[in-house]
Amino acid sequence: MEYNSGDIVRPTNFAHIELEKENILPLKDGRSAKRLSEILQQDSLDLNSTRLAYERRLLDDLEDLDDPLELFLDYITWLNDVSPQGGTSKKSGILDVMERCLMYFRDMETYKNDPRLLKLWLWYIELFYRNSNQESSDIFVYMLRKRIGSKLSLYYEEFSGLLFEMKRYKEAYHMMKLGIN
Repeated sequence: MEYNSGDIVRPTNFAHIELEKENILPLKDGRSAKRLSEILQQDSLDLNSTRLAYERRLLDDLEDLDDPLELFLDYITWLNDVSPQGGTSKKSGILDVMERCLMYFRDMETYKNDPRLLKLWLWYIELFYRNSNQESSDIFVYMLRKRIGSKLSLYYEEFSGLLFEMKRYKEAYHMMKLGIN
């Protein structure tokens, strides 16, 4: 619980979470019980109107924003929050929005080495290709060809870790060396 001066702090109602606990997928960074309880009580019309508002902003405002990546990231974070069953479910819509975001920024020099975009690529691989090392490797190669994350150590650490996991030790070593250079 958070305490603010003068504010009354209401405890989180775990009854709603208890009813849905078998359908709630844990996240690597955890979930806020308070936020989860709020989402589970929210009307589907409210969720749809928020989704439509994000979509409208992507259509109308994206080109005029100082940081269009921030809008996509806010939308994806919101989708992840309101999808207690997990981002890989078709109902969540995360795959579609993620892919639209990644394709939108793939050729923009300004964002190629933005750590936020790289982390989104890594999350995309984790969510949708974690069971296929070869497909994950193919995405890393695609990113290397497009120079996405090429100036960020995290890219080389993750790719070399995957190659090591695939027992491609020489390639993993080469990738780490490339990252150091």
